[in-house]
Amino acid sequence: MHQISIARVPLSVVVPLRASELRPERHPKDTITSGDVQADSIHVAATSQDQVVGVASAVRELAPPPLDSAAAWRIRGVAVISRLRGTGLGRQLVETACNLITEREVSVWLYAQERVGGFYVKLGFALVLTGVPHHISGLVGLYELKLGNRAEASSKQLRSRMA
Repeated sequence: MHQISIARVPLSVVVPLRASELRPERHPKDTITSGDVQADSIHVAATSQDQVVGVASAVRELAPPPLDSAAAWRIRGVAVISRLRGTGLGRQLVETACNLITEREVSVWLYAQERVGGFYVKLGFALVLTGVPHHISGLVGLYELKLGNRAEASSKQLRSRMA
């Protein structure tokens, strides 16, 4: 297996894989939200032999009720090519995004289809609400992960919580 590296990248790098893996029936530009283009948005990509094999994004977005809507970040667009699913790459992508977020904020949330909700629970996210109507995915769960600030939690501590 070839070495895989994960790095922060521009939005343009994550969109093609996000579209092909998560929304193949839609035009790639339709996978971009207003949060994606904010200056402080975080986009990470895993690459192997100059091919993008996984992506994740984090955007500053107020959390919906019943979560506390104070300053929060939303994880979205997590995708890994099919041959690498189940290898831990998705976990590494979410962890990388969360490590970048912890430099500034303390709350992370996301919507996830119920079939992948267990993945996020293993990463430390708590299921807050089920059966939430979502315009793209049908019914989804709402998940939240509370992170300490950088002074309280090093990335090593975050990794051990998320393992």
